[in-house]
Amino acid sequence: MKLKNRELLMIADSLNRLITKDYPVTLSFKLSKLTRLVNQELEDYNKSFQSLWEKYGQPIEKSGEKTGEKEIKPENRKAYTDELEKLLEQEADINFQPIPLKDFGDTTIQTRDLMNLEKVIQSDDVEESPKAKEAEKAKK
Repeated sequence: MKLKNRELLMIADSLNRLITKDYPVTLSFKLSKLTRLVNQELEDYNKSFQSLWEKYGQPIEKSGEKTGEKEIKPENRKAYTDELEKLLEQEADINFQPIPLKDFGDTTIQTRDLMNLEKVIQSDDVEESPKAKEAEKAKK
């Protein structure tokens, strides 16, 4: 499965919320495996991101002393943003089968997390409601 760094970041964010809950053992196993794979890929991203920050970040000074923090100066923002965008668009290949939505059972998951995880959750087995089917027929 090919995923862009941008997608991996969103997936990792949602997985970090999901893995704090208890699930049946098979789902827990799948989530832990996915979390491990995503985190491994993000290690490379984080190294590249750190390099960008080192390249374009300038130390912040207050009263003539460095604060230990950095900022991107206006004259460097375009170059930094362009390189960051390229980094976010880089693809990683993750060897993982999508998790069937039915494995989550009656678990409550925030909509934003489902949206972030849509590439790693298989929803093909979700049946449309009768009203949705009727609405589709009416369109035709």
